[in-house]
Amino acid sequence: MKMKTPLLVMLLFLSAPLFIMSPAASAPLTLRAGGQVREFRLTDSALTYEFVKGEPTTAWAYNNQVLGPALRVREGDLVRVSFSNNLPAPTTIHWHGVNVPTSMDGVPDISQPPVKRGGTFTYEFVAAPAGTRWYHAHFTEHQQLRLGLYAPLIIEPRDEDTRYNRKYTITFAEWSPDALHPDHN
Repeated sequence: MKMKTPLLVMLLFLSAPLFIMSPAASAPLTLRAGGQVREFRLTDSALTYEFVKGEPTTAWAYNNQVLGPALRVREGDLVRVSFSNNLPAPTTIHWHGVNVPTSMDGVPDISQPPVKRGGTFTYEFVAAPAGTRWYHAHFTEHQQLRLGLYAPLIIEPRDEDTRYNRKYTITFAEWSPDALHPDHN
């Protein structure tokens, strides 16, 4: 069993430049018929939050919101997210369940370098496939997710005939007050 892990890590390491240097990763993105350019700004930062009334604790959040802001787009839209990192640690954003170019996938040191404190990165992709997705931190996830770095990403179908009076997004997650502790894993 100990032999498989170094082999897997070596295969990932060796294949990383192939993904980053792939012509498809640098190909220009184009809107699908009827699509629009949708631009968002996300800034992560630490803040004090009361998950339990009267017990303030440190949380990490996108745009000072725990849960981060829901991003709602239509299938085929060109999504451009300008991200700024104000955390004391590097991070990236992963677009879970979305068909993004490898260079936009948010896997640190594989598809992009981590965004350091004070750094910025612009994510750009065509929204597909339709569905309820989510975006989240992808750097030391065991810590950053448990501190609050996640939010919904809704990709509505382009040709949706059904209209609704109200739409609700319900997000369940685990939060850990120990996530900042050095021994937390």
